Amino acid sequence: LLGCADKDIRCMRSKNTTEIIQAQNTIVSQAIALAPEESFMELIKPTVDGILIRDQFDKLISGKNGGVVNVPFMIGTMKNEGDGFLPSLGQSTPVRDIVFGITADAFLGYQRAMITAAYNLYPIDDSIPDSTRKAEGLLASDYLWLCPTQFITKAWASQVKAPLYHYQFQRAYTPTRPTSDICHGLVCHGDDIGIVFASPAVLNNPSEFPWTSDDAALSRMVMDRWIAFGATGGDPNTSDEYPAWPVYDATKQNTYMFDLKPAISTGGLRPQFCGFMDQALKYDFQLYV
Repeated sequence: LLGCADKDIRCMRSKNTTEIIQAQNTIVSQAIALAPEESFMELIKPTVDGILIRDQFDKLISGKNGGVVNVPFMIGTMKNEGDGFLPSLGQSTPVRDIVFGITADAFLGYQRAMITAAYNLYPIDDSIPDSTRKAEGLLASDYLWLCPTQFITKAWASQVKAPLYHYQFQRAYTPTRPTSDICHGLVCHGDDIGIVFASPAVLNNPSEFPWTSDDAALSRMVMDRWIAFGATGGDPNTSDEYPAWPVYDATKQNTYMFDLKPAISTGGLRPQFCGFMDQALKYDFQLYV
């Protein structure tokens, strides 16, 4: 679309911003017709160029083609990671039942949305206020964050000998959001940032969402473990009163649940739903393998 040969970086860099954005918009408008199983939300993906990205992602995380580096790492999610993105679909609260299918189509593409509907893993209970949005939030959080993160973590755990740690935030900063906020009472994407950096001003208005003693305690707990992980070269445990953080393995699937009273979860998070994602739906990086 830019009139450049494949991998001709010099040619592409010669184009101005307008030309690049026009090409991107054209790709987006045409892509669904070319790949109906895709989601319009994530059409632009990394390309296996043989240089920076040497193979398909699921092959890399299984240890092929130099995809596994034997270093310690931590990986995790927020409890309600996907809910904050629902307004980007033009939705307000509450939403009608029919909108769930539209949202599933946006995340998964038509074919996988139909599979999800057939299994009815995200039923809508009309007796619960705004149950459609709640079901949408669970689907988005599971498919786009929690389940692929656990898929990657399990794959990596079977390959590396270095310690691996998995976590989920059950609480984070901004617990005092107004009821009109779509993330009221939830732990949404980015809510860990203020906690990790002990800064209520990061991504938030501190006068609107004041920093509380509970926020400070949670922040201290998290920062101590992030610092320990770096300082020791791979061990986030400290000598405080909170539970020790066990190393993750593909069998026990230990997860550190960050909260005012943290706990250890075993057996993986939401295994029924993530098993469905792993086996029936597949993730975007597996579609063209």
